[in-house]
Amino acid sequence: MGRGDVSIIGYTYSDYVGYAGSRKSTSGYIFQIRGDVISRRSHLQECVALSTIETRHVAASETSKEAIWLSRLVSDMGISQHVPKLFCDSQSAIALAKNPIYHAKTKHIRVRYHFIRECLANGCISLEKAVS
Repeated sequence: MGRGDVSIIGYTYSDYVGYAGSRKSTSGYIFQIRGDVISRRSHLQECVALSTIETRHVAASETSKEAIWLSRLVSDMGISQHVPKLFCDSQSAIALAKNPIYHAKTKHIRVRYHFIRECLANGCISLEKAVS
């Protein structure tokens, strides 16, 4: 990797029904460039998730939006970069994001959270299993 090339690395996480008051889950992410944190966020999800897979899929989708925004910011600054790489701790969420085939058990997930599928298909981001 040349001196001007950067790699945006993101980690996504979630906590299913972490807030008992509203039954909403928590999503979060952290992004790094060359080991330095450049962006982080933790927040309640807008919807009440009906499953852990939905919680993790929503978190990964929200994280992909931030990855694309950061990628565009870095590009606007004239810095060459690699495709942002996201790490997720859920193999099921990764499979759901990478497989656009209809899944009866996930039809309840709002269409807006399938944004990550488009990002993967277009090569805007890559998504891999986080090593625990």
